[in-house]
Amino acid sequence: MDSNIILSVVAILISIGGFIIALLAHKRNRRFDNENHIYKLKIEACRNILNETTQVLDLIDNAWHYANSIKEKATDEEKEALEQMADNVDAKVILFTSIIAANSLVLPTTLVSMLDNFSEYLLKSDIENNSLKTEDEIINECHKKADRILSEMRKDLNIDTLNVLLFNRIKK
Repeated sequence: MDSNIILSVVAILISIGGFIIALLAHKRNRRFDNENHIYKLKIEACRNILNETTQVLDLIDNAWHYANSIKEKATDEEKEALEQMADNVDAKVILFTSIIAANSLVLPTTLVSMLDNFSEYLLKSDIENNSLKTEDEIINECHKKADRILSEMRKDLNIDTLNVLLFNRIKK
């Protein structure tokens, strides 16, 4: 065989090999970019949901403290203010529910289910009409449910492992 033909075949094979390697690298990088994008969306969704959770719990805490401060001797203005606080809590819970729905695409179904159960617990007036528990027990239950949601979010985002890896990388 002619040496030019051999060189041409080798050059073509090297070109094809280079093309295949570049194609595989592109596919891998594209997958990583998509995974990073989805992870950022998940972090933003969790941040929004946690922010709303905190605001809902703050409104509930404020309403409970106000209700406990006025007790039975409440004036009409105080009762009206308490009703307004309850309406604010309901509106915030409805907003919380819409934020859950808006972010449910990037969250795992177990977490969405926990969030839905939490918002239903808040909306169904279990807090107001639960005669089996004291007010403090009901508030503590709300906070425990929120803590379980936070724990599930941390588990889903793998935050603890990422913190260890980041610490090890910075330590070097």
